[in-house]
Amino acid sequence: MRKCVLTLFTLLSFIDSFAQDAPPRKYAIKSKHANGCPRAYLGIGTGINNSIGILGLACDIRVAPFVSIEEGLGISTWGPKFSIAGKYYLKPCNNGWAFGAGMSHNLGIKHFHNTMETIYSRSENVILTLHPVTNLFLAAYNYVRLGNGNSRFYTTFGYSVPLGAKSFEQVRGHPITRHSERVMKFLTPGGIVFGMGFSFALGS
Repeated sequence: MRKCVLTLFTLLSFIDSFAQDAPPRKYAIKSKHANGCPRAYLGIGTGINNSIGILGLACDIRVAPFVSIEEGLGISTWGPKFSIAGKYYLKPCNNGWAFGAGMSHNLGIKHFHNTMETIYSRSENVILTLHPVTNLFLAAYNYVRLGNGNSRFYTTFGYSVPLGAKSFEQVRGHPITRHSERVMKFLTPGGIVFGMGFSFALGS
């Protein structure tokens, strides 16, 4: 009986000692991994209804081990565009899949010249004013590290919803047809989001 108690006591002491040693080692490895992550990424990309338009730049800043804030600036079919979004990553160092939400704003175009169908002609030059449009969006991102460095290739998918009803108005030319109006509404920022591009580490 005394041997059993002594053996059990020795075993419990060993388990307790191992349990006390394990967390510091795990924490040290985790901290070292986190400290080696880039603090920010600068990216260039393209897309449809994405945060930086058909061509733009984005800065993705790590604010927590799995959280970043992205600021974007680019050119879209609806004029200059800028955005801000928050992302949550499923893996450390801003890699792998991430999910986010944000807001984008297109500044619009004051005098937009275009050849469109009017009520008197199949093809006529008209001038429109494209009003500023603000959108809210939800998106999923997939970041793939390139080689042994910290550069990344990314794709993004999501959906964007415009705020406000009136996005454009005609200022010159014969009135456009309903078909032309539907075309302009289709071009208004909003709907399915798709984007792709590259980003490069700024620091670690």
